[in-house]
Amino acid sequence: MFGAAGSRMSSVERYDVEKNEWVEMDGLPRFRAGCVGFLVGNGEEMEFWVMGWYGESRTVLGVFPVDEYYRDGVVLELKSGGKWRD
Repeated sequence: MFGAAGSRMSSVERYDVEKNEWVEMDGLPRFRAGCVGFLVGNGEEMEFWVMGWYGESRTVLGVFPVDEYYRDGVVLELKSGGKWRD
């Protein structure tokens, strides 16, 4: 999917420092671009939050391509084995 802001993706990987390799995880519930991710919580109850994203592409006056920017997010519950929730 290529909109005005570039490609969108849903894949997620984590870096395993003990094995020195990237490990694939369950993907995001929706394709996203232009988002930010961060960890929230303490050592026992960590969550990975992904906020913001570019959604559907449209044109202004039928000429200028722009993407709709959304301000929602999804959360990866790390303790539950990596399940995403809105």
